[in-house]
Amino acid sequence: MGFDREKLREKIEKHLHAYVGVQSDTGTVHERNIEKFFEKWFEDVPYFKEHPEYRGIFPIPNDHLNRHVPWALLKGEGNETIVLLHHSDTVDTVDYLHLRELSLKPLELEKAMKEGKIFMPEDAKMDLDSGEWVFGRGTNDMKGGAVIHIAMMEEYAKLKDFKGNLLLIAAADEENLSAGAIGAAYLLKDLMDKFGLEYKLCLLTERDTSTEGRTLCDGSVGKIMPLIYVSGKIAHVGKVYDGLNPVKLLAKIVDYLDLNPEFIETNERATTPAPTFLYAKDHKKIYDVSLPAAASGFMSFYCFHRAPKESLELIRKACEQAMSNVISAINNSFTQYLQISNARKEPPEWKVNVKLYGELYEEALREGGDKFLTAIGKIKGEVKEKVRSGGMTPIEASHEIIEGTLAFAEDLSPTVIITLVPPYYPYVSNEKLKEKGQFIDSIGDMLIKYAKEKNGHEYRKVYMTGMCDLSYMMQTDDKETNDYIENNMLMWGDGYYIPFEKIRRISMPVLNVGPMGRGLHQYTERVFKPDVFYTIPDYVDFIIRKTLGHE
Repeated sequence: MGFDREKLREKIEKHLHAYVGVQSDTGTVHERNIEKFFEKWFEDVPYFKEHPEYRGIFPIPNDHLNRHVPWALLKGEGNETIVLLHHSDTVDTVDYLHLRELSLKPLELEKAMKEGKIFMPEDAKMDLDSGEWVFGRGTNDMKGGAVIHIAMMEEYAKLKDFKGNLLLIAAADEENLSAGAIGAAYLLKDLMDKFGLEYKLCLLTERDTSTEGRTLCDGSVGKIMPLIYVSGKIAHVGKVYDGLNPVKLLAKIVDYLDLNPEFIETNERATTPAPTFLYAKDHKKIYDVSLPAAASGFMSFYCFHRAPKESLELIRKACEQAMSNVISAINNSFTQYLQISNARKEPPEWKVNVKLYGELYEEALREGGDKFLTAIGKIKGEVKEKVRSGGMTPIEASHEIIEGTLAFAEDLSPTVIITLVPPYYPYVSNEKLKEKGQFIDSIGDMLIKYAKEKNGHEYRKVYMTGMCDLSYMMQTDDKETNDYIENNMLMWGDGYYIPFEKIRRISMPVLNVGPMGRGLHQYTERVFKPDVFYTIPDYVDFIIRKTLGHE
């Protein structure tokens, strides 16, 4: 657009220090500080001050922290619209230790680091000494990328007869459950209907942490969070064979599933990490001499084309194999115990018993009827309020719901229950949107060529392999898949919900091109100045011009 590079750099740098200076720890009330930043920004930018109908602070539906999504629309000629998306939350600053008070003040933090007031790894020290990196919480993830959008919106707003529309969205909670991006689906649908917008692209400027050249992301892997609840049988440790220890069974399940390469998926864009457990423990609250009644664990499980139903069925088979092996191991141990002790006793009779939570629910409903519905409704209401108030985690709430359901089940033998817990990140790819996706893929190809010719940058197309708000910018799954998620995810509708049909209505292709960053979620977090100030603004402008047909 012919912007003055140095004036744009000054504006980006000014916003970077201001935006980083706003504390916005994810999952806390501090995220609401972002709203004040944008309320001031709306008044400082003449276009948005003069057009209050084109900006606002949208409340995230049913959010327990009453967070909002700030938005600003540059309304130009026509309906074609690019969504400029970023997330405004950061991880907390506890890792900065005695420099925590400086973690949101890049200039003061840099000075303290250069004075040796905190240990710096060699790679971080080299970057510090180079003067080409900005340090501080959120510089890398992702306020460095965010301020590119913010500053460029100001510049575009000065242009007369702008062709197309730009919609800036600041989403909360990306580091947690993506409540901001999910809530933004309602906003995007409302704005589409109100202003007749046609969404051509969602452009994200999330950091680029690749160590193998630069990356242009045109999709994001899917992710589910399976929870595995093991109900055992209590027995005194002196009569251990009278019970079944759920810890032993859970440990075998973890051994079967954790880092199992059979669950890895790959294509030309990316390879998913193997699944891994993020939590595994028994449910004892105090020490006693009995076996635990239950144990549970949940894991991170990435996927591409494998639907959630198929993934859970594979997990079910692994759990059945694990339970069969544990039963065999118990029987073998018991047989040897009899031989050593010369005791006479009947062997334990355990059976393989693995169920999805939806199956357990139906069983409890058949057995308990209205009594069950009343009881489980009461439990769900109670845990929902506890989660909202911070008195209980979603995982603890899930345990209470499962235990409340098990209380009405006819079969009380040791059981493995498999369910899903929030969050759920659908797999998204531009190829799913056919012509719309193909058009944006061609823009991506043009950018790759432009970046190489102008700066010698070698870009390659990949999918994002971590949690990403892009998962909620398109929806192409069939109703069966969405219904399966709803029926097998605990807390659905009681603190967690994805408006699949609204997202389907606003579905748009996605791209991510962001500044190089290092030290993600560490006190050495930093972003590359030349990218933030010059390179990525140029690439963002290129994408906008090509997408909206400015040349």
